[in-house]
Amino acid sequence: MLSLNGTWKFFTSENEIKNFKGIFEDQIEIPSCVEEFFYHKEYMLFKKDFAIDFDPQKRYFLNFDAVDYHADIFINGNFLGSHDGGYTPFSFDITKFLKKENEIIVQVHDLEEEMATEILHGKQNGIPNWYGNISGIWRDVYITEKGRNFFDELYVDASYLKRSLKIHGSLEDKANSKIRVILKDEEKVLIDKSYLLDSKNFIFEFSVDKIDPWSFDNPKLYSLQLELIEDKVIDLWESKIGFRDIESVNGKILLNGKEIFIRGALDQDFYPVTLYTTPSISYLRDEFLKAKQMGLNLLRCHIKVPDKRYLDLADEVGLLIWEEVPNFDRFSEKSIREYEKTLFEIIKRDYNHPSFVIFTIINESWGVDLSKEEQREWMNEMYSKSKGIIGNRLVVDNSACCNNFHIESDLNDFHFYKSLDHFEDWNSDLSRFVSGTFKTFSTYGDSKENGQEPKMISEFGVWGLPAFIRDVKRMDRSFRDIKETIPNGVEDRFLNSSISKHFKNYEEFAILTQREQFNALKYQIEEMRLHNEIKGYVITEFTDIFWEANGLLDMHRRPKWGFELLKWINSDIIIIPRLKRYNFYKGEKIDVDIAISNYSDVSGKFDLVINFDGDEMTKEVNLSKGKIVHIEETLTAKEAKLTKIWFKIKNKREVLSQNYVEIGIFENGKRILDKSKFVCIENPGEYLFGETKVEVLKKEGFLDGNWISNFNWMDPKTFSDLSENGVVDMRHLHLLKNDLLMLIDGPVEILFGTTYGWIYGDFAYLAKIRKKNEEIILTTLVLQDNDPPSSKIIENLS
Repeated sequence: MLSLNGTWKFFTSENEIKNFKGIFEDQIEIPSCVEEFFYHKEYMLFKKDFAIDFDPQKRYFLNFDAVDYHADIFINGNFLGSHDGGYTPFSFDITKFLKKENEIIVQVHDLEEEMATEILHGKQNGIPNWYGNISGIWRDVYITEKGRNFFDELYVDASYLKRSLKIHGSLEDKANSKIRVILKDEEKVLIDKSYLLDSKNFIFEFSVDKIDPWSFDNPKLYSLQLELIEDKVIDLWESKIGFRDIESVNGKILLNGKEIFIRGALDQDFYPVTLYTTPSISYLRDEFLKAKQMGLNLLRCHIKVPDKRYLDLADEVGLLIWEEVPNFDRFSEKSIREYEKTLFEIIKRDYNHPSFVIFTIINESWGVDLSKEEQREWMNEMYSKSKGIIGNRLVVDNSACCNNFHIESDLNDFHFYKSLDHFEDWNSDLSRFVSGTFKTFSTYGDSKENGQEPKMISEFGVWGLPAFIRDVKRMDRSFRDIKETIPNGVEDRFLNSSISKHFKNYEEFAILTQREQFNALKYQIEEMRLHNEIKGYVITEFTDIFWEANGLLDMHRRPKWGFELLKWINSDIIIIPRLKRYNFYKGEKIDVDIAISNYSDVSGKFDLVINFDGDEMTKEVNLSKGKIVHIEETLTAKEAKLTKIWFKIKNKREVLSQNYVEIGIFENGKRILDKSKFVCIENPGEYLFGETKVEVLKKEGFLDGNWISNFNWMDPKTFSDLSENGVVDMRHLHLLKNDLLMLIDGPVEILFGTTYGWIYGDFAYLAKIRKKNEEIILTTLVLQDNDPPSSKIIENLS
């Protein structure tokens, strides 16, 4: 292989380029997105000179792994052909045009947003344009040498359960040839057989008894080699393969015949500087290892075709991959024609990877109107076609949310987004989902639901602001003109907000938002694991992406707060502690329901160790795979403080799982609300207190914080006995029951508040204002009798 990566000559224009001579003014590194170096323009020219020593008995192919969007290819003044579609590889036979010294010219046309509605673009370009345009030769370019005849297509089905290996493929041309098949486990030869062939197409099947399965815990790979022989080897195909089976059976997901629980994250696969282009294999390896350190076993590469090394590395390290076809915006003959072409090209490229286990046809019905019969029929047809060719993996017709739905799917997946504020709504959504009280399949009479599709929450998540946002492109652009999505200026907005009076800098507040993000994910994952019907989830998302800050890692792949704790939450065995309340007076009894969900291979009797303020007790638990067990325990609140109750499952000295719950313990003493000082506002509206104007708003629309997250905070000094660091968590959410917040115009000191997205809005739940010569407290918090936090707030402000 001869790589053509490196420096190319470059020219870009808003108009079509017809004369290629003497216009190459710039240089660009390939592979790359043009937008890494230049402003986006519709038309681009790329030029590369190269020398090659070639064998006239061989054939040579020019390969592009991806060019966005339309490419016209020329070599030595000869037009080779064109390619439409920005995601999949293509090649041209250049044998008859080759010289010792050669010139390649690639003309690229990338459609503008209004014109791009009928092409596949994913979350770049199109309407809405989520993350900005991508264009150019953004993946590898190289020349491959082949013999007179060669392997054209090769598909490998390696089943662990059947102990079988099936190879089906074709040659470029019909010939009387011999094919030799060699399968190795490192240096040990498992298969070495040769076959005479008198046609283009072939199928070979083998029984393989002594093999290990490929899984995310043990990603065992074997070396497969095919030689095409005519007196000597004229073509060689080599690959790593894994013996793996994935099934959807009776509401369960089985990997190699064993039930698994999917713990995934949505990977948009964008990068801070290189945008769509993968920076390096070492960069990928680092983020994949971090995924495994967080307990993830799957990445859902979201409506983008990943780099081919992405699948290679996932095979190697043991990560399940969920792939999707990039979406279009408008359903038409053109869009579905390109869609089907791309779908088959994705399957052709990635078929042989054991890590590739799930495939999505459409995400959230983008580009498809499911109220129209012909578009529902098309989607179902795509499901059937995919199932017919995709081999040993699961297919999702429409990864559903909101008002869209499935027709026929191997998984019953759905998307929910809720902030921790709305934890009761989250609980309700899950209950309705698992019980089937709202429909996730078509109600038009064409549903093919069998009721045994495993249920998954395939998108959910909340934001946590990155502490470091420098060296990331596109931080000055918004999504759909929503100001809360503009990162640039966040540090200035912090300094100009009341938040800066209580936290020393933006970085400290960003860490607080990350703690809130972790608390929300912890609660929501725990709640999902309380439902045996739910067989997996996908967190939105793996990394931050420009304006969107809901990553487990920031866009530079730096861990956010809670990174080390996530492995215990994203775990086969998870301990789920639940309390009816999270605040107690000293001496009160603390009733804890401890649920344990187990999808590991371990079963039998284990120790549940409960540690509460240094006092440790051990209870015996009996675990079975796929089952949830409940244990009730009562503890006593002995000492007034903010603390945690820790829980561990142990097998002798090994900790199999651990978790905690945060509680507050307070000194006895009810505080009476001084209504002359505390003004409790219970209804939306506009209020006037002296010269101070107060607008009280219901938390709805964007203000619900469910998608563009809100970040609740309290003054860590005033309320040091309510929160260790100013974070609002499960101990405080009952105070927000009114679902109201205040926008205050006038002199004010906000002590308990919230903000949205990249610190937009300075909203209050509780604030001090001056009215003439007196200080009053305005609040929308629900301050209750016999409630320890309410009493402490009243005491601290009286």
